[in-house]
Amino acid sequence: MVAALAGRRNRTGPGRRWLIVGLCTLGAGGAAAAYGIVAVDSTVVMGGLVLAELGLVVCTPTLVGLIARLGGGLPLAPRIAVRDLARNRSSTAPAISAVMAAVLGAVTIGVYFASDVQRQRDMQVAALPEGYAEITRGVGRNGERADPLPTSRLVEAATSTLPVARTVELRAATCPPAAPGAAPATGPVYCWLTPLRPAHRRCPYRPGEATKEEQRKAARDPRCHENSYMMSGGGNATTIVDDGSTFGVISGAHGDDLARAEATLRAGGAVVADPALVEDGRIIIAAPTPDDPDGVNHTATVPGYVTTTAVSRIFVAFSPQAVAEAGLAVELRGVVVATSRIPTRAEMGAFNAASEALGNNYHGAVALPYRPSATVNLVVLAIVAAVIALGAAGIATGLAAVDSRPDLATLGAVGASPGVRRRLTLSQAGVIAGLGSLLGAAAGIGAGWAVLAALNRETLSVWPSDVTYPLSIPWPNVVVAVLVVPVVAMLGTALFTRARLPIERRA
Repeated sequence: MVAALAGRRNRTGPGRRWLIVGLCTLGAGGAAAAYGIVAVDSTVVMGGLVLAELGLVVCTPTLVGLIARLGGGLPLAPRIAVRDLARNRSSTAPAISAVMAAVLGAVTIGVYFASDVQRQRDMQVAALPEGYAEITRGVGRNGERADPLPTSRLVEAATSTLPVARTVELRAATCPPAAPGAAPATGPVYCWLTPLRPAHRRCPYRPGEATKEEQRKAARDPRCHENSYMMSGGGNATTIVDDGSTFGVISGAHGDDLARAEATLRAGGAVVADPALVEDGRIIIAAPTPDDPDGVNHTATVPGYVTTTAVSRIFVAFSPQAVAEAGLAVELRGVVVATSRIPTRAEMGAFNAASEALGNNYHGAVALPYRPSATVNLVVLAIVAAVIALGAAGIATGLAAVDSRPDLATLGAVGASPGVRRRLTLSQAGVIAGLGSLLGAAAGIGAGWAVLAALNRETLSVWPSDVTYPLSIPWPNVVVAVLVVPVVAMLGTALFTRARLPIERRA
């Protein structure tokens, strides 16, 4: 850098030993990161990634020299540009490394954010068709359940606030009436129905009770893999009691699938969305109790059908006959509101207020599509990386321009056009920003994959395990880094560079 500012030529190259050192460092860092993934040690993974990045930095001068060798067939200005950058590697390589580091960090974090968004999207479970709503009766702080309100009051709360197309009653299983003369319960009593997998499809281990060895076995057993999920917009309407009259509205099922589901409910069966629950057209339903939390000792077998068009992948519908066969009763839980369009924010606020005003622990919820919040983070990352990359490219281009003054003076003396200088600096900026961004994007995707692999390995090392991270690449960020940043650097350099060639007096 000092040599460039003083007008001296720096012709020294990095030497092969530095390339060997860089490649060895890069390989050692990759190996350390791979070991950290297998050993479930995040510290080793991060140390390996840092070591790999240092290896790339050490290899950068050699890459600049390689580009200079390959530039022999380029036009005059780009050819001089890559030659001067290779000759002035003491300032070019650090600038390229700075661009690479900025892009690498931004892309790595962007890969994590994008993958986390995709993970959350995969975990989303629809409660109702999009834009539909429910008003349901909940439970008080002490477990009390107030008497249900008339359906007309619930419908009025919905129609006065939402664009209602239709409303249907929402019913659920509950405890049977107490026998005459029976002592009242001393605390909250809950009764519900749940579908059970056939015995050969059930996980043989219970969470919280399995030993370390059993947890390791459960983590490898497909029967024990239960996917976690997140639900927005209530969720009470995902398990209902229905005779076939409201199934289509609440589930969103349609076509022949809807007809088969309704026929199953009319026949006294149950409809589910999970195919693992149904075997040979039959399904086991269970009524758990405090002494039998899984309900395996309180079961009934009824006709079963797997719906393929219901919007919720955890949807369950029991017929009134199936509920009675399990020894439970049916209660009115609330209403489901089919809307003609997605409600506005103002309408949803009024609907929630009207639902709360009903009392009796009633509350309302609207099913809305999942909107990730990490998009803003990705945009900020792209902007920050672009600013750092452009700054590094500008500094290095300015130093390269100082180093190129003797060549520019020679070109001016032999009659070269003034535009040569602008094309020369434009080419220098393009090489610095382009090479740094390309290396940073490639390394960032690799580093992001390593981070996600380490997180997934750690997740799967315990049981029950959470949902793993898919590899999702933030392509807009990558495009900005690889294409937009170099183009902006080139245009900015061309805009602020004087086209007049320097004239030097020589003795």
